[in-house]
Amino acid sequence: AAPPDPAAPAASAAPATSEQQLSSIVEHVCEALVPPHNTTAVGRDKFIVGNLRNAAKISGELRDDSLSDPRYKAAADAVHGLITAGANKVVQKAAKKCRNDMVAAAEAAHVVLTEVVIPPAIIPPGTLVDVVGLTSRTELNGLTARVIGYEPNLANGPRYVIEVNSGGELGSEQLYIRAANISRKQVVVAAAGGGGGGSLQPPPAPPLPHRPLPSNAGISSTRGGISNAAAAAGTVAAEAAAAAAAFAEEVKGLKELREQRVRKAAATLAAAAGAAAEALAARHATLATATQVALETAAAQLAAVEGAEEEQEEEEEEQQKQEQEQ
Repeated sequence: AAPPDPAAPAASAAPATSEQQLSSIVEHVCEALVPPHNTTAVGRDKFIVGNLRNAAKISGELRDDSLSDPRYKAAADAVHGLITAGANKVVQKAAKKCRNDMVAAAEAAHVVLTEVVIPPAIIPPGTLVDVVGLTSRTELNGLTARVIGYEPNLANGPRYVIEVNSGGELGSEQLYIRAANISRKQVVVAAAGGGGGGSLQPPPAPPLPHRPLPSNAGISSTRGGISNAAAAAGTVAAEAAAAAAAFAEEVKGLKELREQRVRKAAATLAAAAGAAAEALAARHATLATATQVALETAAAQLAAVEGAEEEQEEEEEEQQKQEQEQ
């Protein structure tokens, strides 16, 4: 039976809300992660690609606040997982396109989606490998090498450190090589009897385990778990938004209280300044009155002195006249 085509046009309906669009993106990514198993490989690929395209299309229609939702980042990280999980080229191409579109939509809203880095399974030192796929030194392809270390933080990317059998003897040359250019072939097994050297033996081939296809119930349970996790992330985001809004209201109240206190202090200062000005004016008037009274008193005293002096002079002149007549 063919799976439903996720790209089929839906019946006309009212425009979806941001919450509905975000839920649709999560649903499409969940469908791409857990496709139906009761169909052909081509049918599964078509189903996965259709859901990834729908998720990318809806991402371009989301508003800024939804692009910062934790569920959106979780969906983008899940799409990145399809790229690195060993999917075929068709699915990887669609997943890369979907991931790039989701990142571009987030960047347009100034939201950073950190790149997901899935570390490789490190090949332990001492493991024997084949050198493959080199283009600069093709003469080394097919030679046996021994892994002696792993450097994950080199400037040009992570590299294995290997010893290559390039001159007839293992360990004659040391190289830094990408993981894609080595293929594990043999492991070192201690020689019988505890000797210093080791013998080269191929690893035993374990039997392939029987892995039955997942049931529809298991698929539904997985989808439900992912949806529940997305819903929980949305609840946390809503609680964080509510706490931020409450904090903003509290800050607003503190600002209003501070403004009221500032206005009250300004009014108190203005009243004090007015009272001081009135007191200064009253004191000035008192001083002016006292000065006027003092000036008038001094003028009266001066006039009295001048009058007494004139009377004395007149008496002296009269006495002199009397003396002359005698």
